[in-house]
Amino acid sequence: MRVTFACPLHGYLYYGGAQVQADKTAEELANLGVEVEFLTPRTSTLGDLVHCFGPYAQFEPLTEVCESRGIPIVCSTIFYSEPKIRRLLSYWLRAHAPAGAHNTIRRLWQRSSALLPNSEVEAEQVCTLFGIPRQRMHVVPNGVEGRFTKGDPNLFREKFGIREPFVLNIGRVEDRKNQHRLIQALKGTGLKLVLIGKEWHQEYSALCRREADGNVLFLP
Repeated sequence: MRVTFACPLHGYLYYGGAQVQADKTAEELANLGVEVEFLTPRTSTLGDLVHCFGPYAQFEPLTEVCESRGIPIVCSTIFYSEPKIRRLLSYWLRAHAPAGAHNTIRRLWQRSSALLPNSEVEAEQVCTLFGIPRQRMHVVPNGVEGRFTKGDPNLFREKFGIREPFVLNIGRVEDRKNQHRLIQALKGTGLKLVLIGKEWHQEYSALCRREADGNVLFLP
């Protein structure tokens, strides 16, 4: 079986969770004997199934090609909105507007044979905000690589000279991950904070570094 993976064209420039999910899914499918190829601007043939990663309007032309050729589509939704009434209402209105990116995403997910949210909460939001029937969703939680079960914390502590208890945050440094507020929350507690992640958003990274004191360690 051949499967074509579709990721946003710009995604690998700031490699994040969606790209990790796609890469690791491809690895595990290959272990099961499935041939996986990633869609590029030079792709001329599609697999037996197309798997889209994320809520991106740029996938719409691809779905139209799949429909015309009878190729099924599945989508990892990778979607979450803050559970605030105004924010959720805004998403709902945009998703059901006559035009716009959110409406395009809704059409993409309506055309899909199955949606693969990472959690029950994500499934509920996709169902509520985009009107997708819950029975067409199959929750697939993000996994953890087996190698982490054999990890030795002393290697990390020795490499970076950390002996005391610490708070660890791993993720791209950006406002959506909220590291700035985490730095503020721990200020004055005496707890060390270790942030591991690419500093892609320069203004936000600078804000975090200005707020940080000697107890905050930034690692790439």
